[in-house]
Amino acid sequence: MGSNCVCIKEYETLKINGHYRICGRGNLEYNFHPNVKGKTGHGYCVIDDRQKPQIDYFFTEVEMSEYFITEEMDYKSYLRNERINALIN
Repeated sequence: MGSNCVCIKEYETLKINGHYRICGRGNLEYNFHPNVKGKTGHGYCVIDDRQKPQIDYFFTEVEMSEYFITEEMDYKSYLRNERINALIN
């Protein structure tokens, strides 16, 4: 996978504006990792490798859109803000 995402809402150790790696996806119902916490349906594993040992978090598709945006969306937002600031100043 190797995709990255940007946190837009804090979740446990995941911080706003932090960049995190998506390391896997699939049906959470058949994933027996303790951090799945009974979630079902299609989901993603996001790694907080700033923690030692690293922590794996599992999110459903709905939760992913609540807690994260893509790095591309984050960069577009940054460029938009830069243009606005240039007009104001």
